[in-house]
Amino acid sequence: MATTRASAQRTDASDAERLRAHAQRLAAAASSSRSRSGSTIAALGLDDVVLPPAVLEAAAEVLREQARGREPEIVVVRESLSTQQAADLLGVSRPHLTMLLDRDRIPYQTTVGGHRRIRRADLEEYRERQELAHAAMRESMSSAEEIADDE
Repeated sequence: MATTRASAQRTDASDAERLRAHAQRLAAAASSSRSRSGSTIAALGLDDVVLPPAVLEAAAEVLREQARGREPEIVVVRESLSTQQAADLLGVSRPHLTMLLDRDRIPYQTTVGGHRRIRRADLEEYRERQELAHAAMRESMSSAEEIADDE
């Protein structure tokens, strides 16, 4: 699965309402044209829909993935993630993520209902720490191999 990151800009209330209306129209058009191989925006009567640059880049990534013969998946990443969403983003199982939370490797908040929520920023910080640790380990192993080769 490819991940496309687009810098999110805050949306004011009027833009948010316009985007919601466009989303409803696009969803209705998509469900009515599922039997066809595809349709242009104009053919669907949606040529007045203005798509933000981040949406266009996401659409381009979907098309690139389809061209590679892959089935693309769109994932909306929120600021606060469930344990399953966080595990999916890290590429680990939910039980493994829960173990990391229990060992205080990643900070989290608990909801009133007892569910854990992980901030996306905390997840990114953990990922960066892991990448640095792995890079240091690889460097250490490489140095050890060089020393062994010299002996």
